[in-house]
Amino acid sequence: MTHLPPTIFPAVWQPRSAAGLVRVGPDEDGGYVIGAAALARTKRLVSGGLFDDWRFEADFQARTGCDMDCYDPSVTPKFWAKRYYAYAKAIAAGRTKPRDFLRYLEFNRFFDGQRNRHHRAYLTYPNWGTDLRAAIGPASDASVFLKIDIEGSEYRVLPDIIARQDAISGFVIEFHDVDLHVDRISRFIVDAAPWFYVEHLHINNYGALAPNGLPTAIEMSFGRVDQAAGAGTSAAAAYPLPGLDVPNNPDAADIAFTFA
Repeated sequence: MTHLPPTIFPAVWQPRSAAGLVRVGPDEDGGYVIGAAALARTKRLVSGGLFDDWRFEADFQARTGCDMDCYDPSVTPKFWAKRYYAYAKAIAAGRTKPRDFLRYLEFNRFFDGQRNRHHRAYLTYPNWGTDLRAAIGPASDASVFLKIDIEGSEYRVLPDIIARQDAISGFVIEFHDVDLHVDRISRFIVDAAPWFYVEHLHINNYGALAPNGLPTAIEMSFGRVDQAAGAGTSAAAAYPLPGLDVPNNPDAADIAFTFA
């Protein structure tokens, strides 16, 4: 059995404080730990990445009363046909619940095109889909929250976050291929520091660990500096945080980490 080194992140990734955090969404994959201060001032959610799970979006809306624009070009009638086939195949293994067969109806009921809008487009470069600046729109009162889970394209929208910092109340990003992009993530944190700080960090245990102990996927939340809860370095002695963090994959243990 190969023993990997412990997971140690750069010091610049360390959350400033563990104060004022709440979990939004499910107690498994799809839920995120974010700052309550962002919830209090958010009027609109811009969400990238849905698949067949919008529990985060529904919970976020229930807490804030916001409207939302969600971007995922893969969620089409053909997508739902494949999902229903997968649900049917999983019945024998006991992994399908009767409610799963209502999901298409529930999706269309939730994304009604009025308060909750689903766009069949990627958040990415403007010539590939919709760029994040356009998705955010004209807001300038730091009232738009971002959920970015776009399977690698998150690196393509990082400059847009900096450019539209005036509109953003906070954001959570799932970074992929983290072992290959440590320097890029660190540069973004430094570039964003005048406006945003790392509020929370969690390893997605569905992803593998690289030989150097770094994960391939993490969830990183950012809050506004002008709305910072707590001060100084992180109040948390260890991560994951009990009572807030739960494993993305409930069949595997959560992954502990420290900072250099």
